[in-house]
Amino acid sequence: MRVWMILAGLMVLAANAQAARADAPADELWDRFTNPPAEARPFMRWWWNGNAVELDELLRELDVMQAAGIGGVEINPIALPPTALTPEAHTWLSDDWNEIVRQVTRACAERGMIADMIVGSGWPFGAEFLEPDEICQRVSVKRIELEGPRSVRLQNQELVQLPAQARDIKAATQIQQVILTPDPISDLSQRIDLTDTLDAEGALTVQVPPGRHVLYCVFIERGYRTVRLGAPGAAGSVVDHYNREALTRYLNQMSEKLGPVLGGRLGPALRAMFCDSIELAGANWTDDLAAEFKRRRGYDLLDYLPFIIEFEQPIEDADPWSDTLRRARYDYSRTLVELFHERFVETFHAWCNANGTLSRYQAYGLPFLMGIEDAYRIPDIPESNNWLFGPERDWHGWPMWTKYASSGGHQAGRSIISSEAHTNTQGVFRATLEVFKGADDFNFIMGINHSVLHGFNYSPPEAGFPGWVRFGAYFSEQNTWWPYFKLWADYNARLSAVFQASRPVAQVALLYPSADTWSTHGLTRVPFQTLPPHAHHLWRWIQQNGAAADYVSETLLQQATYEGGKINFGPMAYEALIVYQAQTLQPATMAALERYAAAGGRIAFVGTTPSRSPGLRDARENDREIQMAAERLLAGAGGVAQVPAPREEEDCLAWTDRLLDSLSVRRSLALERPVEDVYLLHHRHDRSDLIFLANTNQADVTLRAVFPETERGVWRWDPETGTRAPYPIGADGRLEIALRPLESLLLVFAPGTPAAPPTPLPLAPMTTVEITGPWEATFQPAHEGAPFTLDGFTLQDLAASPDPRLHSFAGTILYRTRLDWDGATGEVLRLNLGEVLNAVSEVTLNGQPLGVRWYGWHDYDITPALRPGENTLEIKLTTTLFNHVRTLLYNPGAIFARPNKAQRVAGLTMLPPEPSGLLGPVRIGRQSEN
Repeated sequence: MRVWMILAGLMVLAANAQAARADAPADELWDRFTNPPAEARPFMRWWWNGNAVELDELLRELDVMQAAGIGGVEINPIALPPTALTPEAHTWLSDDWNEIVRQVTRACAERGMIADMIVGSGWPFGAEFLEPDEICQRVSVKRIELEGPRSVRLQNQELVQLPAQARDIKAATQIQQVILTPDPISDLSQRIDLTDTLDAEGALTVQVPPGRHVLYCVFIERGYRTVRLGAPGAAGSVVDHYNREALTRYLNQMSEKLGPVLGGRLGPALRAMFCDSIELAGANWTDDLAAEFKRRRGYDLLDYLPFIIEFEQPIEDADPWSDTLRRARYDYSRTLVELFHERFVETFHAWCNANGTLSRYQAYGLPFLMGIEDAYRIPDIPESNNWLFGPERDWHGWPMWTKYASSGGHQAGRSIISSEAHTNTQGVFRATLEVFKGADDFNFIMGINHSVLHGFNYSPPEAGFPGWVRFGAYFSEQNTWWPYFKLWADYNARLSAVFQASRPVAQVALLYPSADTWSTHGLTRVPFQTLPPHAHHLWRWIQQNGAAADYVSETLLQQATYEGGKINFGPMAYEALIVYQAQTLQPATMAALERYAAAGGRIAFVGTTPSRSPGLRDARENDREIQMAAERLLAGAGGVAQVPAPREEEDCLAWTDRLLDSLSVRRSLALERPVEDVYLLHHRHDRSDLIFLANTNQADVTLRAVFPETERGVWRWDPETGTRAPYPIGADGRLEIALRPLESLLLVFAPGTPAAPPTPLPLAPMTTVEITGPWEATFQPAHEGAPFTLDGFTLQDLAASPDPRLHSFAGTILYRTRLDWDGATGEVLRLNLGEVLNAVSEVTLNGQPLGVRWYGWHDYDITPALRPGENTLEIKLTTTLFNHVRTLLYNPGAIFARPNKAQRVAGLTMLPPEPSGLLGPVRIGRQSEN
């Protein structure tokens, strides 16, 4: 009820907007908002399926994307999807392929669009031309339990375990070590090295002493991983990402062959070269790793390697031997990360810049996370991703590395922080514009300010419907909702434009206990994501409490400067530091925390206080240094405290509120009561503050908040329409905020705002009148079948209908009815469609179009069109394609709408239909003035 009243008040505000524009300050930010540049508009990952592309079709598809509001493309050659066609393909980096790239980049420039390109094809990148010493390597261990005394003869195939992944013809397996130990082992001196006893065939005879023993066979696999979905010319083995020379040679193949065709260098024809997520299937070795480890860590890695390389096996026992192994595992992990950053990430970044392009880079992957806290500060455009329709169909699911991408981008001063947006492999034909908005708003909240959509498939006309579909949300002119797509694209572009041109405000620095994770689990992604509990949820609770946070690393804290209670790094200045559940920190980090505390800093050690150093070298002395520093910090002047971690059953929003108060953190908005699923983002531009609020819930919410500074007025900038109007604000800075389902609000506190903004009209409680029909429904199938009309139609979920024409329908439905109105005057009248299931709606009343609703409430102002007496109401619904595509059992393009293997084994031959259609009830809301 309250939301309807406030919405009606906002109508009055909109009526005053035109007059208020004369008082609005003209500025660069407003210009960008009303006319977003190409770099702010969403891009498309453009799959060049199988490199079977023709120039005329490429140019046509560019025009299709541009007309839909797309600002640029990421050229992404990939393997051909399942199809009945066998087209002629171009080879990656061939003369004809390079010429097509030249023509396409020139066409982009002519259209005012931007072109990026992926390095290589598929993931991770590689090629057939790599030499055996340039391909990826993995060190593994096979553990064989033996009982003695006895003599055992083991053949080579019993000592090594061949990989399940596809292998290149250059692949090879080499035994590195064979070690026999008692089970359990308690000291390094108990190991027996049998490596030199291997015979010429790689077999081994073992004399097992009495008792239980374990034989560890450590072997190196070279070329165990081939490029997944590589297009012609860029398949083959994956390059060794720890080998700078191999990587440089690989990259130079691109710049030396393609660069001259593009005018001498890759840029500016290409804005950025892109590196996809690092899916290396466990690459953890390179030829000089052991030598580099000894140089950096001061001891021999091979002594400990058999016991630490199985990252999926945590080392958690408290005995001295387990503690030694945890320290060695940390040293191994740290060395891998250092080599990866130096030889891969920094080399890739430098190569991009040397060739006139930006570097765009995704620092996450499987199964390892290679130091994302520091890696995301290296590229010009750090990039994350978000997924649609995950295992729990969570359409605004958020991977935690998105927050690391934005944190690194903030700290490096990057204006663009992008996302591989709406990655989708399970719901290709299910996705709606509403789903995009919910996921998109959450990306903005996490600090993303540019979307690279996943993706647009090159598909020639002869491929038919749905054509060549590799992945994605079926961004295609053949999609039912494509005529409305620009509504979302413009919304996205306006917000991206202002966030790219303004500076993020984050009051809190968060330190995740990476050293503990590396020590116990290694670089494995899953424990980093999930342990310790709440570590990657704390930023959410802070943003729901009116502030913001970034993740920092130990390296950053060691390099930061401290003054006036602030942690200063790059353009960021954090007011407080939260160290979450960290037992292990480097001595240099503790020294940095002491410098921060001496400068008036505020630190909360949540859950535990650091008491241990990482690494094996000088461990005892370093542990004592950590413990003494912690004692000094806690005994200081009061800016440092240990805080209990939130309990499982605790109200985490309230816990975070108390924590922020204890750290004296200033809130961007002081909320009377934080609301779960409502998030805040704060940016600053010149003398203006931008507050973005997003309701990620499907319910209405109301907030009361105070902006700390009351001398400035506030505008509401509407990213859906590109307009602005003064927003009501009390003399004390109090804001009354109502958010509809999935609604966002951009408030700009700026000089020059009218001092006395208009206030909503007081409205009496709403009454409603339900429209019960009778309904006539005309169904227009999108791709197959003739239209049909049903009279006396009952509003319903089409998926529940026994009529196959309805539960397999995809396209547009026109609902018509006549209604009588009593002609009362002095009323604000709105039409609410009730429940609209996975569809876009349009309403026409008496021939007058009333607009489009593509998310949230399907609610329309009908006051100007409603007349006394008889009225004709038409409601047009556009459904998703899924319910039809799931029936295309023999169409190769419909593969993503079919049962998966487990469902087929269970006997499911066709996926069930998705909810669809107009469920209602359809009501008119009558609101009378007091």
